[in-house]
Amino acid sequence: MELLLVRHARPLRVESLDGPADPPLSPLGERQAAALAAWLSVVELRYERSGQVANGSVVRLREEDSANWGLSRYVAYRFSTADRRVVDGESEVNLSTYRQLELGAPVSVQYLSEDATWNRLEGQNGWEGAQWVGAVALIIGGSALFVLVAKTARERTERRLSTEGLLASARIIAIVRRSVPADHWEIRYSYRDQEGRERQGKSWALRSAEVQGWGVGDRCRVRYDERDPANSLFVERLAP
Repeated sequence: MELLLVRHARPLRVESLDGPADPPLSPLGERQAAALAAWLSVVELRYERSGQVANGSVVRLREEDSANWGLSRYVAYRFSTADRRVVDGESEVNLSTYRQLELGAPVSVQYLSEDATWNRLEGQNGWEGAQWVGAVALIIGGSALFVLVAKTARERTERRLSTEGLLASARIIAIVRRSVPADHWEIRYSYRDQEGRERQGKSWALRSAEVQGWGVGDRCRVRYDERDPANSLFVERLAP
């Protein structure tokens, strides 16, 4: 897992007597943000071009509860590179993947051949986080520190699933209000893959008007990855 702490891009200068100012980015700040996004895209491209796959095993499973992001699940693993170096890594995973793993379970790990400390579970996007992506502000003592998560890879995955994913009927198991962004909801659903195994997934952030009339037990349509059936994309609600 890679955590990047990046200082806020340059904002416009704003004088305010009514409390803390929240100015937009300056032209320089916009260029700085764009440059960082481009760099993150390059990292993902390095995985695609020079990523190696190794067999590893699970050494630890943990959950972390955050007031901002809710419950996150992590898998720590150990693997050996092609030149027999032993490397430890950790990846955030979705609930379905987490439930399928146990201590000592075999896993496939993708790593960069030039620097194996950059690694992740194969099929898990290292920048995915909570599966919505963007810039997250951590306000500490009045100064903004941003943890930036690349959305490029997730968008690429969604485009691929929308055209190549296997279609499945799913059942809504929960409709949950999100803390970020405000006044948005997500639909959580369960479906069965081609082998009949039950999987779970969730939609992108939906506005209140978009979930009106929906209820637990309603049917919807999803697409999932044939190679990684736990990875799915919400498509649409099915008519009752």
